[in-house]
Amino acid sequence: MIKKIILCLCLSMLILVETFSQTYIPFKEGDRWCAIGNSITHQGKYLEMIYLYYITRFPTQQFKLLNCGAGGDTTTGTLTRRMDGDILVHQPTISTIMLGMNDIWWENSGLFTKENYSRDLEGIINRLEENGSRVILITPSPYDYSVKSTERVDPKRLGLERLASQVIDLGRKRNLPVVDFYNPMHQITLEQQTIDSTFTLLTKDRVHTTPLADFLMGYIFIKSTNGTPFVSKTKIDAKSFSVREQNNCSVSNLSFKDGTISFSLLEYALPYPKVAIPEEASLFMDFENELNQEILQIDGLTPGKYTLSINSIAIADYEAAEFAKGLNLATIADTPQNKQAALLAETIAEYTSIVGNIRYIAMKEYGELKKRYEIDDVSTPKADILEQFQGNTDSFNEYFNLKSKESFWMKKADELDKMLWENNKPQDNYYTIKKVK
Repeated sequence: MIKKIILCLCLSMLILVETFSQTYIPFKEGDRWCAIGNSITHQGKYLEMIYLYYITRFPTQQFKLLNCGAGGDTTTGTLTRRMDGDILVHQPTISTIMLGMNDIWWENSGLFTKENYSRDLEGIINRLEENGSRVILITPSPYDYSVKSTERVDPKRLGLERLASQVIDLGRKRNLPVVDFYNPMHQITLEQQTIDSTFTLLTKDRVHTTPLADFLMGYIFIKSTNGTPFVSKTKIDAKSFSVREQNNCSVSNLSFKDGTISFSLLEYALPYPKVAIPEEASLFMDFENELNQEILQIDGLTPGKYTLSINSIAIADYEAAEFAKGLNLATIADTPQNKQAALLAETIAEYTSIVGNIRYIAMKEYGELKKRYEIDDVSTPKADILEQFQGNTDSFNEYFNLKSKESFWMKKADELDKMLWENNKPQDNYYTIKKVK
């Protein structure tokens, strides 16, 4: 059983808003967004949710997402091994940093000091800002130590709440925006576990995120950065035969004939696709009302039921009172605009998968090759590299296999990214509202 706790995010949001102005928009046209992190960023799913929101909501405001997550990495590893060759090489204009899950493990293992995290996180910020990048800090997602599970609790993962607090403190010190994943996710987890001790937002390992958690993180990021709730809003008065409101859209060819209203509507955004929203999401956030309103409102209809059709295809029947209240078309999967957005969701899922292969290559090169074996030149012959692995070659054979296809994956990722921005432009749709006899 899951208890509906949409309002649980309010306390955490108080932490977030103090670092944002009411007009803050994180991404600008032409931006190059480097998302810096460990495996949770590497897998790319919360990034996918955020990117898809901006691709559909601001279809002409094109920017580029560059996944700079590397499984197993820490602030120290990012600063000392990856900054130049894996991050700054992309010339980011905006960067998000979400690290900590592995830092706490190294600290509790006695290999890092308590000073490492905040010191090296600030070092990353300095390098980014020196190279012209704006910075957004993100607290680490939680480790679920409290779920009832057969997976043992790893004591080296405990203590993340202190690192989350350090991120927030550093944001205040540097006057940087901070998005808090840790506290709202931890709060949801604890509240749900009072009802169901096996509830978790994470996978069996208590570390990595589920699709619901990824969507929740994307939602928190968008809300924290003042995402707009409206896809569009169209308001028509059937009594005065007039358009009363056109918010982020344009109405043309309005006609009232034989009891039927018809018009063309060009929206300047697409809805976030219904197929990309996890079913459980509505239990923890009011996503449609807060971030996905595509409103069609018609006042003055005589009482009765009316058929809404778009491009001559019947969508559904609604009472006059429902039209007067306003229909949120974003919640209807069968509209042409939602179907268009759903195709974008398919494309971006493929893009994320391919980028995951590219990030696996980077993880090996900047992680085990550079750190453990001190191999800086990856053009070194394969046999010479394998000789240093002391027989532990299985994962590196996978690396070499992917490395041989790296140029293909990079080209394919660029093609898919281009497709996203070419196929996200809204189309003019023809609406009719006809009374059911």
